[in-house]
Amino acid sequence: IGHRGVGKRADIALFSVAGIEYAGAQSDPLASLVFTTRTSPVDYLLVDGRVLVRDGETAVDEAQLVRTHNTLAREMLEQAGQKTGIDFKQQAGKI
Repeated sequence: IGHRGVGKRADIALFSVAGIEYAGAQSDPLASLVFTTRTSPVDYLLVDGRVLVRDGETAVDEAQLVRTHNTLAREMLEQAGQKTGIDFKQQAGKI
């Protein structure tokens, strides 16, 4: 998978399990992260050695990220619809 060492870049996610949503889950903190809901999904996040989240605050332009994501999702649905003949926008309305 990779190697740790001085000068290496890392992808690391750090989560605090001190919140009320984790009460009683101290015996299995990993399961508590998977099966509970948080308002801030990560406390610290490093990707390729760069800090993207510090103290739960992101260094990413979230508004731009949402716009980009929605554009890509719309394009994917349109392409899938063209290939399959399924109107995914109509299908989403049935859910």
